[in-house]
Amino acid sequence: MLKKFLAIITFSILIISIGYSKDKIMVIHSYHQGLDWTDNITKGIKGQFQEFGDSLELYVEYLDTKRNPGTTYFNRLSQFYETKHLNQNFKAIIAVDNVALKFVTTNRDKYFKDIPVVFAGINNFQPSMIEGDPLITGVCESADFHQTLDLINHLHPNLNKLYIINDNKTTTAKENKKILKLLESKYSYQFEYLEDLTPEELADSIRNIPPNDIIMLLTYNSDKNGNFMSYKESIELVYQNAQNPIYSVWQFFLGRGIVGGYLTSGKNQGIVAAQMAIQILRGKTPSTIPIINIPPQNFAFDNNLLKQHNIEFDMLPPGAVIINKPADFYQVNKRWIFWASGIVIFLFIVILVLVNANFQKNKAQKSYQEERIKLKRSLEEQTLIANIVSALNSTNDFKGVIRQILHLISKFYNAGKVTLFSFSENDSINEIIGSLVVEQDDSIQELQPEEFGMVNDVVIEMKKENSRIICNSLSDAPAEVHPYLISRNIASMILLPLSIDNKIMGMASLTKSKDYNWSEGEIKLFETIAQVIANAWERNYQMEMHLESKEKHTDALHILEKSSRMASVGVIASGITHEIRQPLNAIKVTADSVLFWQKKNPQDVPEILGNKMKSISEGAQRIDDIINQMRNYWIKSDPSQRSVIDLNAVIQNALNLVERQIYNHGIFPEKNLAYGKILIHGNSLQLEQVIINLIVNAIQALDDVDQDDRRIIISTHKGMTHATIEISDNGPGIDTSAGEKLFDPFYSTKQTTHGTGLGLAIVKTFTDQMKGQLQYTNNDNGGACFKITFALAEEQIFKP
Repeated sequence: MLKKFLAIITFSILIISIGYSKDKIMVIHSYHQGLDWTDNITKGIKGQFQEFGDSLELYVEYLDTKRNPGTTYFNRLSQFYETKHLNQNFKAIIAVDNVALKFVTTNRDKYFKDIPVVFAGINNFQPSMIEGDPLITGVCESADFHQTLDLINHLHPNLNKLYIINDNKTTTAKENKKILKLLESKYSYQFEYLEDLTPEELADSIRNIPPNDIIMLLTYNSDKNGNFMSYKESIELVYQNAQNPIYSVWQFFLGRGIVGGYLTSGKNQGIVAAQMAIQILRGKTPSTIPIINIPPQNFAFDNNLLKQHNIEFDMLPPGAVIINKPADFYQVNKRWIFWASGIVIFLFIVILVLVNANFQKNKAQKSYQEERIKLKRSLEEQTLIANIVSALNSTNDFKGVIRQILHLISKFYNAGKVTLFSFSENDSINEIIGSLVVEQDDSIQELQPEEFGMVNDVVIEMKKENSRIICNSLSDAPAEVHPYLISRNIASMILLPLSIDNKIMGMASLTKSKDYNWSEGEIKLFETIAQVIANAWERNYQMEMHLESKEKHTDALHILEKSSRMASVGVIASGITHEIRQPLNAIKVTADSVLFWQKKNPQDVPEILGNKMKSISEGAQRIDDIINQMRNYWIKSDPSQRSVIDLNAVIQNALNLVERQIYNHGIFPEKNLAYGKILIHGNSLQLEQVIINLIVNAIQALDDVDQDDRRIIISTHKGMTHATIEISDNGPGIDTSAGEKLFDPFYSTKQTTHGTGLGLAIVKTFTDQMKGQLQYTNNDNGGACFKITFALAEEQIFKP
């Protein structure tokens, strides 16, 4: 058990150690920390590795061979490395400068076998230095002396001698001198090397350089006695004792006393070497990464030294970097300018925000006012239509409420005159149904019956096109109407046809005595009002036509439409026709026999008796004709009056007419109509009247109920072959003893003040004419439900 536990612990530690393993990179410098060249390369390397964060661990070793030259020291370095890093697993080695590369290649098999190596800062690189090793690549130092010498020649054309300060002990110094020796012959001035000198001797030599000559500082890291000097110490020594311009090829001297040159940067060497190492870490082999023989370099100058030696900017190479440039106003006041700009921008943004907010506020206020005006106008329009519908539905005396309706219209439109005309069958004005001239515009003259002919041409055109006539001024009106408008003092008008099913019944006129630009909204509203009036007019017309067949009585006159009385006669006529006709025929035959006898024997029948018999015969014939007419109307329905109609649309039209009345009674209408169109064969006006009668019946039933939640629910359902309408309420319901008598004329379960018993008889009659089935039931939760079923139109019947 203990062994298993120890195994688990060991495995866990191994997993954790693997999870926290880091890639390791070794940087080996030839020289010591603190040397400008070395530190700049380190800075470039570390900057590139920052992206790896804690996933990469950087080891940096300094061989310090500038301060400790010699073979003995170099050989002992390997022992030190073996003691310190033998067990480390490095992903790559970065060898900086020639000594470090030599150290790696010398100990390749012993310490660095199979580890990729990137070198940097290598002077006078030769392929033999890496012995064809495919795991080694890098960037050479290769200072470009030629560019700096050309620059000196350009800036100082009268130069006589160039003094080159260089030690003759370090590897870099020796390599540099070799290169310069090869270039001497290309220039007209002389080269003199100040080397193998003590600092004091060098200082004396510098002070004795003629004024017109130039100094070029390379590397002076070891004096005549072998003492080490840093780059900082060497430039300070030279600059403090020189009166001449000093040039160099190393970036780390810039800003410390040299004028400038084509400079090699240690930081750039580090950046390029680190980028190569990163490519290796990401899987690229060193052999596929080319060695860079010419590293990134650029012209750079110190402005203070340029001014000191009177060297103009325009003499410098294009794109040169210049340090210590005089700070302009922006540089001096950069911080204040930044803050001031920020404040100005902030204030500008605040102003923009405030301006935009004010704009949006004004826009919102304007939009609010516009919407408020629209809403108010819409409310006024809806109220106007509701009042007109309510007035038309509150009575069956159509002409009796016309003046009230015209008053509502004229007040809303501020019109001078509102008139309704009816048309005769011969396309002319038959009568003025209603006319109202507003007191403040009484200059408009009324049209007299004998003057109807003045606008008959307009009537004819309107009936042909079924179109409206809109005139904002007299010039807009048809020429044939000008005499009429001028004689009546009318300047602007709207003439609309009053039509039902494309049959024009009359005309509505809205006029002003001054020019007026009618808006489209005003025109559309007047069209809606005209259509509402036309619908009510048609219903009233049909009701009066039906009531003409029987003596009009007061109860039926207020609520019936076209078929109210005829419905009663139709229900009764079929039962009494036979009984009436037998005695009627006997009376007529007797009277006709007496008349026939009188004709043959005039002397036997007194004339007065013959006249009476003739009156009896004609009266009997008249009664028989009336019976036949009623039977033909109720038994032989006219199929031409039926068409395909949308059940949902008819219900919506009916609701539009009575919805305000429903709300006025404190009742909530609930509409659950089936999706889409429901097409049946029927008469839209009759079906509309059926819906209205059933809703009015429900309203009257709910008026007798004392409860807060009073509802009328109108629903439609569409099956595969039939569609149904259901109108239910949560009122008191229907007395079950009523049965089918509920649909008999003049039968009513209400008080006499609430109805005459003809509403449901009309519903039944119209439903039967449209071949529908009418049923009623009481709801389980109270109230009554009327259900009407119709066959779907052929195109909507489901066909599997």
